[in-house]
Amino acid sequence: MTSITDQLILALIYLLTVLILLLIVLKLANLPIKTTSVSSDRYNAAFGLYLFFVIVSIVVFYSEVPTFVQTARDLLKTQPGKYSWTQIIKYILIFSGFSLLFWIISFYIASKCVQLVKKGGNLSIEIAANEKSLTLCFGAIVLLISFVLRQPFIEICKYFLPKSSIPFYR
Repeated sequence: MTSITDQLILALIYLLTVLILLLIVLKLANLPIKTTSVSSDRYNAAFGLYLFFVIVSIVVFYSEVPTFVQTARDLLKTQPGKYSWTQIIKYILIFSGFSLLFWIISFYIASKCVQLVKKGGNLSIEIAANEKSLTLCFGAIVLLISFVLRQPFIEICKYFLPKSSIPFYR
């Protein structure tokens, strides 16, 4: 295979994996939210803000995954007998899984922080009541935590990159 077709297949595999995991994330994020709002004929702006912050926070982690997959692919190509599509898919799943894990951690911490601010209030009830200020507070907290956890995520992903074997000759 040529390098261009190799990269296209890699991009398609990555895109398919990210789309599947993004659908799982959106399903997990919408789980506590009751979609019935106070008035069903109007657009719920708080729910739109909530989904916006969910997607932006997951993009914070998923934006690093293609870099690590490309680095893993390049490192695997330098090692004889190690480069295969199953190895690349394994690294795509590892890095995507870690990004999903870090997103869940940041989402959980942000939800608990909002409960502390609201003193035990339920976020799903507030979003169903179109409470935009609490949704903005949640969004700011989840983005802040996502950016704080981004560097540990990068360091953990670097740990799982394949090791390069550089021969040292004298």
